[in-house]
Amino acid sequence: MTFRLLLALAFSLSLAACAPEEEPPATPEPPVEPADVATATIQPTSAAGATAEGTIRFREVGGGLQIMVNLTGLAPGEHGVHIHENASC
Repeated sequence: MTFRLLLALAFSLSLAACAPEEEPPATPEPPVEPADVATATIQPTSAAGATAEGTIRFREVGGGLQIMVNLTGLAPGEHGVHIHENASC
């Protein structure tokens, strides 16, 4: 090999070694709830046609309880909410 060819090869290899490594895509951090908020995650059941999912947040406010419901997959119209003490419906 000629000196120029060796020089070109060495230069090419040095550039390849300095190439930045690809960083893996960042995983989004889940939002942090304030300490005074409890969150229940709602998932569809195995019942046919069940598609409701989302979150319900509970927070004590002024001697009462604030309930914030954020659900998707419901039929249009008004809906009621009732709360079970445990996950068994």
